[in-house]
Amino acid sequence: MAAELQAAQVAELDVGPLDATLHTVRRGAGLAAYYRQRLASIDPDAEPHAARLWRDLERDALVDLARWSRIAVDTNVEGRQALIAERTGVLIAAALGEALEPLALDASELAAVVARFGDLLRTLEEM
Repeated sequence: MAAELQAAQVAELDVGPLDATLHTVRRGAGLAAYYRQRLASIDPDAEPHAARLWRDLERDALVDLARWSRIAVDTNVEGRQALIAERTGVLIAAALGEALEPLALDASELAAVVARFGDLLRTLEEM
């Protein structure tokens, strides 16, 4: 029964290995920082058990972070993401060029459309 309940509450996400690796690195860094913050917020002499808990959690989070960071470096995650983004940009530019061609825009109109399109893409990238 417990296994069925747990399975029903866990959603499967469509995420690739590159995004999953980077997510794990970022989450690990966030957890380590959170544990460090919690440790700094208490008096270890007054709360030795809590201090030991937060110190151990931070240590474990840093060990995990180092392991996942090594995996990210070994698999060149950031380099692969940059390559994917570059290829995607080329495909988008080609599609825009084909879409605009039948409109026979003059140079200034075309420049305005390209500038606006670039602004929109940058906005999407920041999301």
